[in-house]
Formats: sequence, C-alpha cells, structure tokens
Amino acid sequence: MWQLKIFLIAWLVLSGLLAGCATLFNSGSQVVSVTMDPLPAHPEIQAVAIEVATADGTYRATAPTNIVSTPSTSRNLTIRIIERCFQEDMTVVNRTVTASYWANIFNFWGFLIDPLTGAMWRLDNRVQLHPTPKPDFAACRATH
Repeated sequence: MWQLKIFLIAWLVLSGLLAGCATLFNSGSQVVSVTMDPLPAHPEIQAVAIEVATADGTYRATAPTNIVSTPSTSRNLTIRIIERCFQEDMTVVNRTVTASYWANIFNFWGFLIDPLTGAMWRLDNRVQLHPTPKPDFAACRATH
C-alpha cells in the first residue's frame, strides 16, 4: 500500500515538473477571425485572396475567413493579401503572454517549458485586413 502512495506522489511531482501552467491550460489550437474593410468605391467586392503562414505551414484562403492555428515561439502567424488587383499587404497577428504563464512562479520549470511549446502565447482572436486597390484597379478587374 505504501508503494502505491509513493508512486502516486512521485507521479504528481514529476508531472508537475514536466509541464508548465500555460502548457496545461492553453495548449492546442486557437481560432482567429479574419475580416476585411469594406471598399466603398467597390461594394461588389466581398472577398480577397490571402496567403496564411502559420507554424504548421502556409496555405491560401479567401478572406473573410476563420484561421485555426497553434501559437508558436519560432514563427508568427501572418496573413498576406495576394489578390491580383490589390496591393500586396502583410499583417502579423498580434500575440500576448497568457495569464496562466505567470502561474509558473509556483513551478519554475514552466518558465522553460511554456516558451518551447508556444503555449505561453495567446493570439488575437480578430484581425481586420485593409485591402488597397492598385492604381489600375478598373483595368485589372476587367481582365480578371
């Protein structure tokens, strides 16, 4: 019986040492809602082509959209407007340190683990794109 108690205590201590608070509470993917400014001169345009670069890779999409991403310490989440008739523009999604990261004061190993896993970061949940038409927008749209 005492061996079981020692095992359980050792397991709790070890699991506490091997995980940071933010890793325990914030790990996993987050959803970022991407919207765009309306174009008063061109109300018919409701979407633009974008390229999304996440820690997991790069892919193309159409904004407005929702992006599912895992925060990363090594790479920012970026959104680039690639629509042919618009000026290319890149937006970096802001990230902030999660409140649970600071709970690592009770488990100093977490200050090392959470940055490595990326769990210390929280992505902004909304991003507004500002597409700007190219000077030859009308001619571009006519041939597009």
